[in-house]
Amino acid sequence: MTSLAALIRAAYDSGERNPDVVAASVLNLALNDRGSAFEMLLPAVRDTASTELRRLVRGLEGRASLTEPASGFSDAALAARARLLSELVWVPNVGRRTWGSLTVEQHETVISYYGLMIDGLSKTIRRHEEAIVAIKGTPGATCLDDVPVRPRAHQQRGLAVRQPERQR
Repeated sequence: MTSLAALIRAAYDSGERNPDVVAASVLNLALNDRGSAFEMLLPAVRDTASTELRRLVRGLEGRASLTEPASGFSDAALAARARLLSELVWVPNVGRRTWGSLTVEQHETVISYYGLMIDGLSKTIRRHEEAIVAIKGTPGATCLDDVPVRPRAHQQRGLAVRQPERQR
């Protein structure tokens, strides 16, 4: 059986970048082999369910206090805290645990994991900032496709520099 990731990669390798087209193509292939469809689609549905459940818990995290205020917990605050402590959190190399059962080490592991995600997002933000600087620094440019690329010295000796086609 071909995995969902392998089908998506094949579409990517063939040049397809539109997620709607890739999704339709993959679903058509999966549904033609109903025996494999369940196994193929389960990881994607699991990922979507995990993301949505995480979003719901994140909302609860924003409403529930973990430390008692000087005035004490109100009934609503106690209920929110109790609900949060029973919610599942994924801990790298451990699995799912309830908020209330996490140890200091497990909280630190989660923090490190999210720190890596922040680092990746920060790099992506810097790339986009770099793109803005390049576009603004090129008279008449409205996007990176309008920014000319100067070949390196060894490329100027006869090796062509290919500019990507601009999609509109």
